[in-house]
Amino acid sequence: MTSLLSIQTDSNVLVPLYENTIDHASDVILILPAMGVRASFYKALSNSFKEHQIANYILEQRGQGRSIEKPSRHSSFGYKDYILNDLMGAIEHIKHKHPKAKIHCIGHSLGGHMALTLKALKPCNFDNLILCASGSPYIGAFKGKQYYGGKFLCFIAPMLISILGYFPGQFVGFAGKEYPQLFRDWLNLARDDHFNFKGLNDNIEAQFKRIEGNILCFSFQEDDFAPITASLCFLDRLDLMEKKVVSVTSDDIGVKADHFSWAKSPEFIVSKVKQWLQETPN
Repeated sequence: MTSLLSIQTDSNVLVPLYENTIDHASDVILILPAMGVRASFYKALSNSFKEHQIANYILEQRGQGRSIEKPSRHSSFGYKDYILNDLMGAIEHIKHKHPKAKIHCIGHSLGGHMALTLKALKPCNFDNLILCASGSPYIGAFKGKQYYGGKFLCFIAPMLISILGYFPGQFVGFAGKEYPQLFRDWLNLARDDHFNFKGLNDNIEAQFKRIEGNILCFSFQEDDFAPITASLCFLDRLDLMEKKVVSVTSDDIGVKADHFSWAKSPEFIVSKVKQWLQETPN
């Protein structure tokens, strides 16, 4: 049964963390949601992992779902705070609860950005990385209406943030109500495909070239938000990592193989993750 915890980060913010664990877990998965998506969206995914005897947690994105924090122009919350406070706080909690287990991050869309950046900054913080429908939002990785939609979003979003004090994703039709700095960091990646986020002064791009370990990437054939070209923008940076890419079709998962539907029909993904973890060397 999933239980809801609140972890206190280094910035003294309480962040919701859903726990769905088992006794004597050897592997623990931390699920990181897409931008604007509440943690409860991944309930079926979490339960499926537990049915396969894999303990798991879901980190609520600050400002979404059960989080009591709300986006506003007065908050500086961005990629830096997500990664170094919320994400690292969740991992430290899991390490304390499961001191002998290996910890793996599965990032959906924005969640993949966060896990990948943390892996570059602190390679030993967790073990293996799994990307689900996650890739660079760089507009150059897209074609047709997605390309022009991305260019328009990069143009209009800064003005909306300046006027409203937050990004109104629920009205634009992309993401949710988002913190201004979080979305500005995302826009930097969308414009030039460069990991350059406010407050993170490390040369993240250079760090990518030195990361070792294992990464599993699920690309969904009808995903307009993270096509394989966008995922490769990430994977091509990782010269030393052992990479495996799984191209997922609608026939594989029994629903449309788009950006979101897989999480509601997760059996194929979970079985592939379990097999990969069993085959992946320590």
